[in-house]
Amino acid sequence: MSLKPFFLTGCLLLSGSFVGRLPVGRQGLTPFSSFCFAEPPKDPKALAIYEHNKKWLSTYPGAFIVTNIRGKDLQYAERRQAALDLIRERRDRIAIPELTQALEENSFLSDQICTFFAEIKAKETIPILQQVANDKKRPKVVRQRAQEAITAIQKP
Repeated sequence: MSLKPFFLTGCLLLSGSFVGRLPVGRQGLTPFSSFCFAEPPKDPKALAIYEHNKKWLSTYPGAFIVTNIRGKDLQYAERRQAALDLIRERRDRIAIPELTQALEENSFLSDQICTFFAEIKAKETIPILQQVANDKKRPKVVRQRAQEAITAIQKP
């Protein structure tokens, strides 16, 4: 499988297996008021998997879609990314407990989960966001996103 890089807001990932995370700087961080979804993978095989998963999941309710975000490390990365993108498009609050658990488990989707919490102003997520923002073991971009999410949620 060839690994071609594609950009996710704030990170460089390798399509097909979502192997690496590299901060791309401040230009990758966008305001929470605009939707900033991951670019679909450019690798044809990974893109086909992503599109198939997104189309398949789109026929189900949010409660089922969010269960597809579960996984360890980079397992089923395209399916998990497609599920998160659908939840974000729908702005479905039913996903909060499942996404909180994924955030606690340090999912590779953590920075996007923080962004989603800010977009829907999920006040109940502030405690976990504070833990993430203060966790020096997490990537800097995830800590920044968590802090930005806290600020966005607390704004009137």
